[in-house]
Amino acid sequence: MEMLVDALKTGDRIVQAEAARLLGELKRPEAVEPLVDYVTHCRYHAKATGFHALAEIGDRSVCARIRPLVDLPNCSDDWYWYGCKSVRTAAAVALLRLGDEAGAGYLRQQADAADDVFYAWFGPAILRLSDELPAAREMKARITVEALHGEGARRTRITEPGIVTMVSEALGLIGTEEACAALRTLLGWRSRYTRGQAALSLMAAAPTEENRAAVAEVAANDATDFGRVKASLALALAGDAGRLDAVVAAATGPDDAFDRAVAIESLGLAGHAEHVSVAERALNEDDEYVRQCAVEALERLGADADCVAACRHDASIRVRMQAEKFFAAVNGGPQQ
Repeated sequence: MEMLVDALKTGDRIVQAEAARLLGELKRPEAVEPLVDYVTHCRYHAKATGFHALAEIGDRSVCARIRPLVDLPNCSDDWYWYGCKSVRTAAAVALLRLGDEAGAGYLRQQADAADDVFYAWFGPAILRLSDELPAAREMKARITVEALHGEGARRTRITEPGIVTMVSEALGLIGTEEACAALRTLLGWRSRYTRGQAALSLMAAAPTEENRAAVAEVAANDATDFGRVKASLALALAGDAGRLDAVVAAATGPDDAFDRAVAIESLGLAGHAEHVSVAERALNEDDEYVRQCAVEALERLGADADCVAACRHDASIRVRMQAEKFFAAVNGGPQQ
């Protein structure tokens, strides 16, 4: 785990955020102090990942040090979602997850302003909050189908691809028939990312015959490998394991390395151990993201640690970090 902690101090903001994500998944208490230092001193918006990691670890003693960052995030402001607003919102949501309502005022301010940061980018995280705190219940109640996708929704919330994809995830968490009806319309939206997320959300919310048929249409006929893979995964997670044959084929078939990576990731998420060999072969890919996804999939599939040992010396630091996390999770620490 030492490598992941050290990666928080690199000058590469993406590497830092990846390290924070992996440390959060490990949930190790010894990562708390380095993560607090990261979210306090890093000046880039990607450090929002660090607040999520701290909430995942669940040490409530950090709340006193997170509270000031809701108002003074030590991050440059800008005109859109990815500056200090995202950092402030991440800090406030993390506090709620840790049982502290100190950031609720800022979230309320964002909700009152109908800000996409609240409703879309952090909508799924807010909807996943426990109902334990009154403020958490209040924030969740703000995120309705109408606010996300109805006539009263902000234009960006129904037109901008990244935002619409996050809206699709939030609609799945709401899970009502009204939400499912909106998701069925999004299965035909112009962005492959939105179509893929809509398929996953619809199957997770209500795998009815009508919804299965709608997602099966995407799995069979979507114009992109990405859309077909995500819809096939959605059906597999809803009980139709035979749909994974198409995902296996996509793990080696598409010319686009990103699509192969998505297929490998999907096999890991599906969790069928017989696909270990497919993920293991992907460790030899030239593309670093494919290799990173393969290491993550192998962990999820319960593979033997020996098969990723060489990845600890990979040319890509992101692959090396993923391997480090694999060993820390599976064997209690990196193996020499």
